[in-house]
Amino acid sequence: MNKLLVGMLTCIFLLPACKKETSSPEKEVLAEVKGKYLFMSDLKNALPEGISPKDSALFARSFIESWVTDQLVYYIASKNIPDKEKIDQMVEEYRRQLITSEYQRYLIDEKLSKEISDEEVQSYYDNHADELKLKSGLIKGIFVKVPLNAPQRGQLRSWMALHNDDDVDKIGKYAIQHAADYDYFAEKWTDLNTALSKMPGNYSNFAPQIRAKRVVEVKDSVFYYMLAVSEFAPAGSKYPEDYAREEIRNQLIAQRKTSYLQQFRHDLLKKAMDKKEAVVFTHK
Repeated sequence: MNKLLVGMLTCIFLLPACKKETSSPEKEVLAEVKGKYLFMSDLKNALPEGISPKDSALFARSFIESWVTDQLVYYIASKNIPDKEKIDQMVEEYRRQLITSEYQRYLIDEKLSKEISDEEVQSYYDNHADELKLKSGLIKGIFVKVPLNAPQRGQLRSWMALHNDDDVDKIGKYAIQHAADYDYFAEKWTDLNTALSKMPGNYSNFAPQIRAKRVVEVKDSVFYYMLAVSEFAPAGSKYPEDYAREEIRNQLIAQRKTSYLQQFRHDLLKKAMDKKEAVVFTHK
């Protein structure tokens, strides 16, 4: 956002923050309410990508007005709320729940998941392979979106065919310079509908190319869209084995999560009681 817009916005609100001196443009103050400051960096982080200069000015004004109003409402509310102690207790309880929940998530991810061996996952797959059917298609590949006037489109089309091992590297280097969007998922299964959501049209438009694992190419008035299909698993087919491993692991973790956390809480309590780190008083 340029200096003219910054000056216009700060002058619109005529706030004392305009006089605050800062050493960095990122820390330039846009608004101030009761000692709380809104900085240029806050506005930049909130500004949507690709927004036009005209719309950015409207967004900035609305964002600043909303921030100032929110601060004023909060200030008045904090001065007039009848039971601040209850609010403080609720905040502390919510904070405690967040910390506990995050730690339990850590236990599941770091501890429980490691207890499930690759052999156990493979055994589950071998015994249930026929039951594991895809509800939606999966795809591996590379997606590139380039402007209609992008150079070397013929070479890009050739690279997207993935005839040589170094084609992927060439596509990546090209995308850095010319692509409006680039997504590499040739090594990890991705939901087909998610991949196609980046392109105009739908699966029925591209089904023959996708099934044949050819390059899907389409354009609109502004961009070319290219999707290189390296692997494809249609809806209703059996889980690909590498995809199944991750899904099976998640299923096994979900099945054991409750009992694992219950055992963790039981062991924690017992250990604390044995060491007299926790004491439960009984009253007659």
